[in-house]
Amino acid sequence: ATHRLLGKSRIDKEKSTSKRMESSVILIRVKGDLERHSVKWNASSDDFENDIRLILQQKDFLETPLLRIRGNVPGLYAYHNVPDEKQGRENVRATRLAMACGLLSLRFYGPVLLVRSFGGRW
Repeated sequence: ATHRLLGKSRIDKEKSTSKRMESSVILIRVKGDLERHSVKWNASSDDFENDIRLILQQKDFLETPLLRIRGNVPGLYAYHNVPDEKQGRENVRATRLAMACGLLSLRFYGPVLLVRSFGGRW
């Protein structure tokens, strides 16, 4: 799987004058119900990454594409903690979703945030 580490330092900060947008995202915890949250994004600010940090309660996290954008079909991205099998239990629901997307060797540990992408960054 392809991961991109995001955290304190922004890897690729895009400069843009686009409007600030808000999107609903789904949090999959190891146990319990799915949770719906909102995140704000704008290519010229760090709102998106800050919102994800708050939801995941992690200062650093990974971005993993589960489905890439194809034509009119949106992409699906997972935001999650840096994998450490010794620190937590496997998130079976998120791992099974990754397997359904064809990523058979990917395993998630801890909470996973799912975000749909419709083109561009989001």
